[in-house]
Amino acid sequence: MSYRIGDSVFLSQGQPSLVIGRDPAKGTVILDREQDAIRDNARHGYLNGIAPERREEFLNLMDEIKSHPEATQRIDRLQAKIDELAVDPKNMQFVRYLEGEKNHLINMSGYRPRMYTAEEFKLR
Repeated sequence: MSYRIGDSVFLSQGQPSLVIGRDPAKGTVILDREQDAIRDNARHGYLNGIAPERREEFLNLMDEIKSHPEATQRIDRLQAKIDELAVDPKNMQFVRYLEGEKNHLINMSGYRPRMYTAEEFKLR
């Protein structure tokens, strides 16, 4: 398995750690077990696989989204950001992370947006 810098991993004892460096030639990673660093990096869940340069953007965006007091505002704001980013095909992996977060917010709040986009092949 390939890890990216910023991924969360668990040691055999179950202790969480954060990947802070990587040597693909040797197949090794450098781990940080500092709980504050792990907590800060995982403040919106464990995000493994997201590009390191986009991770901070994701975390800052989710901080802004979660600052809204109402779930409806959070979901609508997140959908607006998804719509804005989905125009560029380079953002598709990033958009998928945002859609996952949106789905989590929808499931937690019970709020269902009145209008939304769905892929045709997923409809029955």
